[in-house]
Amino acid sequence: MAARPTTKPSPAFVIETEDDNPTPSLTSVATAAIRKDILLARLKPGKRLGVVALKAQYNCGGASIREALSRLISEGLVVATDHKGFRVSHVSRSDLIDLTITRGEIDGLALSKSIENGDVAWEGRIVSAFHQLSKLQPHAMNIIDAEKLHWDEVHNSFHFALVSACGSPRLLSLRNTLLDHAERYRNLSGLIAGVNKRDTMKEHKDLMDAALARNAEAASRLIAEHYWRTCQLLLEAIDSPGSKERSFFGQ
Repeated sequence: MAARPTTKPSPAFVIETEDDNPTPSLTSVATAAIRKDILLARLKPGKRLGVVALKAQYNCGGASIREALSRLISEGLVVATDHKGFRVSHVSRSDLIDLTITRGEIDGLALSKSIENGDVAWEGRIVSAFHQLSKLQPHAMNIIDAEKLHWDEVHNSFHFALVSACGSPRLLSLRNTLLDHAERYRNLSGLIAGVNKRDTMKEHKDLMDAALARNAEAASRLIAEHYWRTCQLLLEAIDSPGSKERSFFGQ
């Protein structure tokens, strides 16, 4: 077996040799890092994911990289092709529309269950998350910086608070996977418009009010409409003449 490197590994990643077996920690680190770069559009649709290059980029061994790519295949973010290795999964307008409709249905179901099951603590989580969100301004999606990442975190926390009492881990897992894909489309689209074309804070407040009023029908309708408005703006951004990412989107 080759000797382990004597250099101190970076805090973010642990160095392993080619002959090491993957451990959950190393594989999880590699999976999270590659997933993040796909979702933030640093790794573009269709990009070849060579194991040797990824080993150097993420400072992990080949076994962990291969296992990480296998996990990301199950999430729909990576595809494997016979004799061609791994690639970042492709995107399309039709998939974005399908994703948006499915998200509305899944979040609507989870929200309805939360309204049925939620207690005072659930209500408190929604109010607290909305309060934090109301202190922030929607951030231009074409600039991926610390401010945008913070806005995304607070925004996602509000939406999770709404469904957090649904009582179904499987439903929440599916919901979170769909959220990842939606975030990827947002980051790929280079969306600049939207913050001035809609009153997102009112949309969020209406969602909160419907949930707290235990109006499952209204809340489910509002969440589907909220996602559809975002989808329409994404499609506009993708098709705009100045879109740098337009070439990645098929029909």
